[in-house]
Amino acid sequence: VSRVEVASSALVLALMMASALNAAGLSAKIRGTQSATNQAALLCADLLSEVRAQPMPAVLEAVPTGSVSGPRDAFDDVFDYANYVAFPPTDEKGTTIEGAENWWLRVTMQWLETGDLSRTSTDPTGVLAIRVAVNRGSKELARMHTLRTSAGEAARFGGAP
Repeated sequence: VSRVEVASSALVLALMMASALNAAGLSAKIRGTQSATNQAALLCADLLSEVRAQPMPAVLEAVPTGSVSGPRDAFDDVFDYANYVAFPPTDEKGTTIEGAENWWLRVTMQWLETGDLSRTSTDPTGVLAIRVAVNRGSKELARMHTLRTSAGEAARFGGAP
């Protein structure tokens, strides 16, 4: 076996090792990203479920515009969540969610035109769009939407729409 053959074999082996390490690193990065996306989706779903459990006020009003933060355990209607922001995300009692320390979440709401749900309205129309988003820095990891209607509230809690 010549020195050239040994050197070329060592070079090929080194290239294969470098490729294998690169693939392993990329796989770990993808797993970490997927794990973060899954956790963010769960945070979105949990908060959206919490918002949906709250009733709309009996008298429809404009969506509040001020930003809200802090514990949510005293929130008693859907508008208490309007413009809610948490950095880092917390549970209902204000405890930081483990593993999400550098994330933030936001709840936004807006009235939609009843005849055209792609258009927003400044007036209470009876159709409320609710959006929950979880971000890490400027990157959105997860987002979920739902609609609430005054007719649905009447069916759910009784009374006229």
